[in-house]
Amino acid sequence: RVLGDFEGSVERLFQPNTGGTRFEVSREHATRGEFSLKVTCTGQYAGLQISRAQDWSGYTLLRFDVFNPGDEPLPVNVDVRDEESLRDSGWPNRFGKTLYAEPGASRLELNISSLKCNQKNRLIDLSRLRSVLFYVGKVEGTKVLFIDNIHLVKPEELQAPNSFAFDFGPEGSPLFPGFVAVTDRTPHGQGQRWGWARRQGDARHRRGT
Repeated sequence: RVLGDFEGSVERLFQPNTGGTRFEVSREHATRGEFSLKVTCTGQYAGLQISRAQDWSGYTLLRFDVFNPGDEPLPVNVDVRDEESLRDSGWPNRFGKTLYAEPGASRLELNISSLKCNQKNRLIDLSRLRSVLFYVGKVEGTKVLFIDNIHLVKPEELQAPNSFAFDFGPEGSPLFPGFVAVTDRTPHGQGQRWGWARRQGDARHRRGT
């Protein structure tokens, strides 16, 4: 599901995050189609935002392509808020993560299957998103970042044909969508092709696999 590919215009879904943000559709560093979005950032919290209600349930990853023309990695903060976050808009009641755009071209991605609030003991409700921000950290001067092909990925799009995807963890831990859970109590044999051949001590040491 493509959220933004900036083909000839800036999708109405995206808005500048602060007055220190300038948008410009560019033919440079496009990865989907002919155009990208050139974002010029001055001051703190400059970037772009989605301020419309969104339903991202059923998707696993948020991906987007970036080009950093600078010589140093540029921090790109992703801030996600749902309906409950708006009732208590403080930092603890939303999700935040910092990704880094290395110099040159790169693809950034965020696992959105189980976004936990910064400090509140709850998960972000992907079916009731109200705000998603992409902004640079506190930087000196003016920074430029090219962004393109902002899209969501479903679990089935990640798995290659005739392959298995395993999620190792203790019983009751969150399961990555589309993956098979393997705990320290998962036995191998009797028709099951994965698990522990024998349990010796702590299975986290990966003995007997």
